[in-house]
Amino acid sequence: MARSKIDMHAHFVPPVWREACLKADLGRPLAPWNENDHLAWMEKAGICKSIVGITDPGTHLVPGKDEEARKLTRECNEFAADLKRRNPEKFGFWASLPLPDVEGSLVEISHALDVLYADGVTMLTNHHRTYLGDPKFEPIFKELDRRGATVFIHPTLPREHSQMRFDAPSQNSFTAMMEFAFDETRTAVSLLLFGVIQRYTNIQFIFTHAGGVLPPLVERLIQFSKMLSMGGPDMSSASVRDLLRHRVLYDLSLFVFPDQIHGLLRIADPSQLLYGSDYPYVPETLAVELEQKIDKNLEEAVGGEENVERVLRSNAIRLPSRQK
Repeated sequence: MARSKIDMHAHFVPPVWREACLKADLGRPLAPWNENDHLAWMEKAGICKSIVGITDPGTHLVPGKDEEARKLTRECNEFAADLKRRNPEKFGFWASLPLPDVEGSLVEISHALDVLYADGVTMLTNHHRTYLGDPKFEPIFKELDRRGATVFIHPTLPREHSQMRFDAPSQNSFTAMMEFAFDETRTAVSLLLFGVIQRYTNIQFIFTHAGGVLPPLVERLIQFSKMLSMGGPDMSSASVRDLLRHRVLYDLSLFVFPDQIHGLLRIADPSQLLYGSDYPYVPETLAVELEQKIDKNLEEAVGGEENVERVLRSNAIRLPSRQK
């Protein structure tokens, strides 16, 4: 019997978004999804609630097409809100924003949090080549900080996308295997170097996939920033490590066992970890295997059953959940 858990990293694929991605030649790849299959997966995996969000490539699909992005974003958020409204015990959602359109995103933050009761917002690691620490996004973080919002950060293609080619079902297979983890690290570094995490103390940030490759590079980041006078006084070793241990949560989606989890626990503790399945972008046979690895390895990694409960449920329950 699978342990009961709250899934903080799951996805939904509304028809309007699927159609828009295919039209923009960005269906890379789009997983099959429907509500009933999602609920059946939750039952099988012991998931009592899923917080869903739109995945890569987000809702601003074509650079410069802000109006199209605003419309698609609103339609996706309305779809997710209806999912939550009809089954609030089973579903919550991260609202999408039409970034890099700052004005449109400010409007959508208000609608998503005040009208649709989103549980937070999701951002990609970069939006049309602009990383999250960029000063352009300052008004967004200022508003999210005012609201005490949760920000779920999901990887996308990196700014300079690798052209390496492999015999794989799609180029996105290689991207997901390596580049997503690297791009998560790029945006985490940008948030630290530009002082976003330091300034906006009311925002709860969630880094996906155990923080990408950030954990083993933390000291390298600290020392290079000191050597090059980047990031200001808040980039001291003690300060950065304190931020990563107290201001950020990390989900454990995909392949964090048996290796990645130990690097993460050098910069974080079990009170910061969240369960995530990445459903439906993981084939069911592999998803079952990942569940078995969690059952086998989590207790030893985090130090006892009490911490297992924190990771699978309690840490998620601490986050604000907006209800009508």
